[in-house]
Amino acid sequence: MGTEGGRGGHGSTEGADVPGPRVAVATGSTADGARAARTESTVGLALVVVVLLAALWFRHRPAPVFLDDWGTSLFPPDPHGAFWRHVTELRRIPIFVGGSLVAAAVVVGRDRRRALACAVAPALAVLLTEYLVKPVIARRSLGALAFPSGTTTALAALATAWAIAVPPRLRAVVVAVGAVVVGLACAAVTALQWHLPTDALGGALFGVGVVLVVDGVLHLGRDPGGAPSTRRRRATRSALTAPGRRRHGPSTPG
Repeated sequence: MGTEGGRGGHGSTEGADVPGPRVAVATGSTADGARAARTESTVGLALVVVVLLAALWFRHRPAPVFLDDWGTSLFPPDPHGAFWRHVTELRRIPIFVGGSLVAAAVVVGRDRRRALACAVAPALAVLLTEYLVKPVIARRSLGALAFPSGTTTALAALATAWAIAVPPRLRAVVVAVGAVVVGLACAAVTALQWHLPTDALGGALFGVGVVLVVDGVLHLGRDPGGAPSTRRRRATRSALTAPGRRRHGPSTPG
């Protein structure tokens, strides 16, 4: 009887230890997610800062720089080029808004906060470009506000939203396709003489940066599935008070 009672108590102690590794794994996963969110936010913020510093430069020195001369030599003026115009059609509102919402739908089942970033951040990037950065910097091309390019901002932001929306196994392919599309957009607005190459590059960097900042900030201190950290604490308390954790004292043979 005593032996069986000892075994019963020992079994309860072993049951108490089972949730421990699970809690540790959850905590480690959360820590990894927090580090990834901080890294993503930092990279995005760095891109935005680079663009804003360039914007300040062009506000006082709007003339073309060596990158503009080099880029223009690669893509000579072609103001009526049909191919380039077709490329820029990708920025149209139905495609842009629809693409953002579909990206959000792709990821919403796995990560609600990322879905929110995919739905909102591309539009935020374009609004900041068109209604804040461009008017303040006032760099012009053919009489129109030019830095940064709204076309490349929109397509880069949309491409970034898709890159973070798809599962990791597909991310490299989506990034490659997005890079090609954004590169073609930069070439298109340069060849069509809508923008200087630095306008196009600035828009691309700004679009990527804004989406990364929004997504990273939404994930700071949050679980990947979108639940706040309080849910994590509740799960830990539940694990610690689970039946396997309770001590019932010596068991009595039936």
